Parts: sequence; C-alpha cells; structure tokens
Amino acid sequence: MASQGPMAVTLAASQLHVEAVAAQLFELTGPTIIVSHSMGGPCGWALAAIGGDQVEAVIAVEPLGYPRMVHPLGTFNNGMVTTEYRGRHDPFARPIALVTGEATWMREANSRAADYLRVKAPTFEHFLLEEHDITGNGHMLMGESNSDEIADIMIRWLDRVLARDLR
Repeated sequence: MASQGPMAVTLAASQLHVEAVAAQLFELTGPTIIVSHSMGGPCGWALAAIGGDQVEAVIAVEPLGYPRMVHPLGTFNNGMVTTEYRGRHDPFARPIALVTGEATWMREANSRAADYLRVKAPTFEHFLLEEHDITGNGHMLMGESNSDEIADIMIRWLDRVLARDLR
C-alpha cells in the first residue's frame, strides 16, 4: 500500500496523467489486457480509449464510478469518467468484465456501472463473486486469502472471450 504514492487532486487530473503516458505505455506493451481497480477504473477506460485495438479486454475490479456519480474528486459527466477522453477509440468496444466482492462498500456503484456497461460493451459480464461461491470479500480483492480463486475466474473469462489459452 505504501508504494501507491499520492493521489491526483481530481479524477480529471488523474485521467490526464495516464493519457499523457498512454502512447509510450502501449509502445512498450503492445497488445494488452487492462486490469484496473477502484480509483484506477476511470484511468483504465481512458487507456482503452487511447489504445484502441491494442486493448484486447478490460477487467475492472470494483471500479470507481458510474454515469452522473458525484464524488469529492469529480462528477462523472462523461459516462465512466469525469472528463472527455483524449483517445479517439470507443473504450467499451472490447470484452469487459466487472468484478465485485460480496462484502464491499462498492456494490451499489458497481451495479450502476454494470447497467451502463451492459449497453455499451459488445461482450460484458458482471462477476458477483458470491455467485461463484467466493464469499466474504471486501474491496481489496487482490489482497485477500482467496485472491487466487478470484484470479482464476478472471483468467477463465479471458480464455473464453479471447478464445485462447492464457496460462
């Protein structure tokens, strides 16, 4: 947690920071799968808008935001982000999965985000972990004792939607 560093002053500033480095990032990675978490969710959509076809899929783990959500760091006036995208691609034109834990404070926000993404994404799935017999998880899914089970769900989904073996 200590390595996360300071947060941007606003969600729009955070988005602008990631958009500023996105082209160089995609030069390094080539085709990629974006996995975002929480306040990184809006940055994941911004990256997808810049990356276009280089972004094969997006997995949003308890992403912050839904259309018109008011947050202390900004209002989501542009769907899943607070400001216009610098990228020219549709950030939702690829397979998208949203992952939500059973005991998280993000359930209502993730439900609203899922309603939006179901309409926007050609391939979308909302994983409510308790429906997969993964129970008790809070917001920091990657740090919990059953994180390997959660990762397996994501990998199986990627295997299926990208029709290849990712292991």
